[in-house]
Amino acid sequence: MSGLGSVSPSADRAGDRAEEIFFPVPMSDDRIEIIATIVYTRFTETDFASTWKGLFICEGELGRFKLWGLIPSAIDDELLTFNTIKNFTVKGSLVTFWARVERGKKNDYSGFFSRPSKARILVPGINGREQ
Repeated sequence: MSGLGSVSPSADRAGDRAEEIFFPVPMSDDRIEIIATIVYTRFTETDFASTWKGLFICEGELGRFKLWGLIPSAIDDELLTFNTIKNFTVKGSLVTFWARVERGKKNDYSGFFSRPSKARILVPGINGREQ
């Protein structure tokens, strides 16, 4: 595979799901629009703050890439609205937001985002990519 993508090292843990191919995180000094599925979440409490972070599988022009960052509060607020109708979860939700992104130091296929804004849920709950 000519260096365009990377096979996910976590594909072994995915059971019988086909191996996923990931592509480099886009490089930009500006905020970019991110459309992604939340596949993992972690809530951390310290003496100073509580944070809710997540792993996002993002849809890019070349293909999918992975980003880690704070789950925008607007997504949490919107999910509470959806939960009054049906019991949805954040994990598996298809979301969109704008943020600055940077590639990780270990590889080009995963990275981090910061300062997310204009966040909203496109499809709440489980859509199949979180497993």
